[in-house]
Amino acid sequence: MEEDRPLQKMAEAFKKLSNELNQFPEGEEARLEVAAFANACSLLSSDVSAALSYLLRSNMFPKWTILWRHQNQYLCCRILFEQINSSDGNSIKDPALEAYSVFTSYHGFAIRKDVTAGMFDAFPTKAELLIKLNEDETSSRIQMQNFIFSAAQVNKYIDQLLISRGLGTDW
Repeated sequence: MEEDRPLQKMAEAFKKLSNELNQFPEGEEARLEVAAFANACSLLSSDVSAALSYLLRSNMFPKWTILWRHQNQYLCCRILFEQINSSDGNSIKDPALEAYSVFTSYHGFAIRKDVTAGMFDAFPTKAELLIKLNEDETSSRIQMQNFIFSAAQVNKYIDQLLISRGLGTDW
């Protein structure tokens, strides 16, 4: 039986989206299949881990669109992975706080305080996270870097899509 590797699944799903976007010729409007995008985004909340899922669920405002929420979720993961890859040590609390910054301007003081307190109680160490993700230090760096690169391309596409529809990106 193949070992479950959620980080690898996430990285591969976003790489597939990125590859789809790269297939469109210069000047032609790129398109992503909604099902493929939704599938990739579903991996963020269902497969990452309890700790990462806690951070992703912290955006509690239902009035915004699902697209915007998904965009912020993978942006949050992208920042988290960038911070984990660039930091030394076994704690991921500082990277998690940096990643949570995606949501802080939308959350009042009470929510920010609760989320921050929850992070310090619930977040595993980096070693514990890697065990939960079935990754080692080397493989996690590679998968996180793959996700970072691909998510940046998908984010650029979503921004362009929102702007082209007159919705803007500053919600």
